[in-house]
Amino acid sequence: MTRLLWRVAQFFLIVICVTTTLAASDSDFGFLWVCGVRAAAHRGQPQRLVGNVVIGVYPSTGKGHGESFTITEKTGYAMIPLRPGNYCAEAYGSDGRKLRLDEDTNDGRPICFDIAAHKVVEAGVTISHNVDYRPDFPSKGVD
Repeated sequence: MTRLLWRVAQFFLIVICVTTTLAASDSDFGFLWVCGVRAAAHRGQPQRLVGNVVIGVYPSTGKGHGESFTITEKTGYAMIPLRPGNYCAEAYGSDGRKLRLDEDTNDGRPICFDIAAHKVVEAGVTISHNVDYRPDFPSKGVD
């Protein structure tokens, strides 16, 4: 009987420890430092940073569960806080349409990466050189 009570107590102690650990890890963020890049038209030419690109980030297990969006600054960069996990990123225009990704970079597929708590991951979303993108965001001024 005493042995059974000891086992039950151990079980509950393990459950409490695991629950506390999971609850603490759910509140920790990692960060994605992402840039929008336009591929070079010809090999040997430099790529260009592209500002005002909407970057969509979603868990690599599939869209529809926790998709996040941000807009790169004029410099082409954005920082996104994310919970630890594996994610993928794509580029969208200001009209919400996907921008075609560069075939020479990751075969035109979304770039994927792992996020760990308290760490920064750098990634670039490379748009095809022949995508004619001109952002058209609404004014933030007063009407």
